[in-house]
Amino acid sequence: MNLNIDELRKKVDIVKVISNFIEVNKKGANYEAICPFHNDTRPSLKISPTKQIFNCFVCHTGGDAFVFVEKYLKIPYIEAVKKACDICGVKTDIVIKKDQVFEDNKDCFSALEDAAKYYQFYLKTNNGKEGLDYLINRGLTQEVIDKFRIGFAPKDSKLMIERLRSNNHSIETLTKAGILSGNSTSFTDRFYNRIIFPITDSYGRVRGFSGRTLEKTSDNKYINYPETILFKKNEILYNMYGAIPLAKKMGFLYVVEGFMDAIAISRVNYPAVATMGTALTIEHVNMLKRLNVEIRLLLDCDKAGREASISCIKILTLNGIKCKMIREIGAKDADELLHNAGQEKLVAALNLVEEPVLHLLDMYGASNRLSSYEDKERFIQEFRFLFLAHKDLVRQKLIEDTAKILGFKAESVAEFIESEKRVSQTQVVAPKLSDKMDLLSIIRMSIKQGNNRFSDSDLDVLAKYEIKIVNSLRFSRSSYNVFYTNKESFCCKYFDAIATAIGEFYTENTQKEMIESDDLPEVLSKAIDINAEDEKVMMMIFQKMELEVNEEAMNDGDFKTYMLKYIAYKKKAVVRNKSMELR
Repeated sequence: MNLNIDELRKKVDIVKVISNFIEVNKKGANYEAICPFHNDTRPSLKISPTKQIFNCFVCHTGGDAFVFVEKYLKIPYIEAVKKACDICGVKTDIVIKKDQVFEDNKDCFSALEDAAKYYQFYLKTNNGKEGLDYLINRGLTQEVIDKFRIGFAPKDSKLMIERLRSNNHSIETLTKAGILSGNSTSFTDRFYNRIIFPITDSYGRVRGFSGRTLEKTSDNKYINYPETILFKKNEILYNMYGAIPLAKKMGFLYVVEGFMDAIAISRVNYPAVATMGTALTIEHVNMLKRLNVEIRLLLDCDKAGREASISCIKILTLNGIKCKMIREIGAKDADELLHNAGQEKLVAALNLVEEPVLHLLDMYGASNRLSSYEDKERFIQEFRFLFLAHKDLVRQKLIEDTAKILGFKAESVAEFIESEKRVSQTQVVAPKLSDKMDLLSIIRMSIKQGNNRFSDSDLDVLAKYEIKIVNSLRFSRSSYNVFYTNKESFCCKYFDAIATAIGEFYTENTQKEMIESDDLPEVLSKAIDINAEDEKVMMMIFQKMELEVNEEAMNDGDFKTYMLKYIAYKKKAVVRNKSMELR
């Protein structure tokens, strides 16, 4: 697609675009309007036809005509570009494919949106005063409450359902959307007498909710939303929609655990998302990778939070995402620090960033996990990928700092790490993948470049396993579901990207049970988005798969058996690999 966003931006008229959606009024050389992005009572949205930008001086939402459409309609950016151009009669070659998930579930999205609006409304009634008082006592202003669309569920669990039914939402839709209580023969809301946090996707569309009790002594503070066709906790980060613009502007994004922590950081004008208490998944990582910003981890300071930090550091770094840690902040989490010490202290703490390896040294030292020389050697062994993620000068400094803390000579630590570096150098000078090779040779060589200690026989077997698995994923949605359940990664990094792209395709095209030849360009595009550095290799693999692999998909039972055999073989190959390394 030949697409020049800057040229298109010059051709559209921002006033014409915005007035297509809301009423705007001329004031001097500019225009103004009631801001649609917060609960505005007077014209706070200013539009400059000269600069072709808009900005709200209350909620600080701003940008060009494309950004307005993206946020107002809650649609992907490229679709917003097409919409704005259509309004202004500007021709483009953009072809928009329908969002199949949205098209197939409009009724659920509508019901979830109406539920969110009802919770917000109820918070401001006399019956919701207890919830509003709680939020205000936690330091939240009305502006913040409105920005995050926080609401309150009535004590009477039938009220909200009755309101939704009066808006013509069927019981079937409410059940499918997860709104009705799981044991709801009497049609009741799963939440009652709780603070409600709407959970939206990257486009701002409500996908689910979480409800927090007002009782201080309750062990079960939050009621989580059930997994539905629209809500999968391992695929959503709280406040991603709100954080994206600021993250891109500032070049970093904070990842925290809880809703109130993300809100606290946002209150001091820094971008933050929350994992909602779950571990970072590969789906989360792919979302973060597309932002192309530094990730700053600030998880809870308890034992679970510290262990989660290790997991996050590994999955982010090994997937090529630059990450930093926030030092000990003197409180359990960001919300507690803001509540107890104020905004200046939180801002100061958020800027105390450090390299993950130094943070881990402190953590391991404090828990007596570096008490022997063997412990120290194991630490370097486990985390040497953190050194190798940096270029020479930074790596050298980290080695010197680490050696000083552990009581080793810097030269010895460097030599230990160099053993892994030499493997990387071997990968660099390895023969380049060529379109003259057959598919098996390409996959075999890509595995070898990722780990050149596998034996030749293991490389052959692993490549054959992985080719057959990926082929089955393409031709069978049910095979993908089995694969996804196992959460297994491939030895061939290109297949990891392709498997993720296949999963995204099935998620967006719920009516499709397999990927046809006509669908391959879309899947290829998704795979390249995930692994843009290897676009040519990815295209080569797709072409070879189409030409050389003629097998049909396995049935569910056979595929599950084949997956288990592959996992078992890979584990044995890894053990053999380690044995060779120790010789």
